[in-house]
Amino acid sequence: MTDALNNSAERDLRAHFNIKSLSLPRLLLGMHINIEPNMISLSQSHYVEFLLEKYGLTEANPVSTPIDPNVKLNAHKMDSYELEREIDSTVTYRYAQLISSLMYLALGT
Repeated sequence: MTDALNNSAERDLRAHFNIKSLSLPRLLLGMHINIEPNMISLSQSHYVEFLLEKYGLTEANPVSTPIDPNVKLNAHKMDSYELEREIDSTVTYRYAQLISSLMYLALGT
C-alpha cells in the first residue's frame, strides 16, 4: 500500500516537475519517519536531545513530581523595580524559549 501510494505521488509530481526519486523518506522537516507495513510513526528524539543540550539539562534526572510536595512556597512581594528587572532577566527569556520549543515539539509530532 505504501509503495503504491508513493509511486502514485511520484508519478503525479513527475508529470509537472523534473524530480529524482531517493526512495522512501527517513527524515522530513526534522522528524524521523519510521515506515512499517501497517504503521507510520514520527519521532523527534533528536530534537529533544538538542533541547536538553541547549538548556544545560543533559545531566538532569527524571522524577515523577517536578518539586518536592512537602516544600511550602510563600509569595514574595516585589516592588515595581524588582518586578521589571525580573521580567527583563535572561532567565525568564530562556524559560520562555524552552516552553516555546516544547510547545513546538508537542504540536509538531
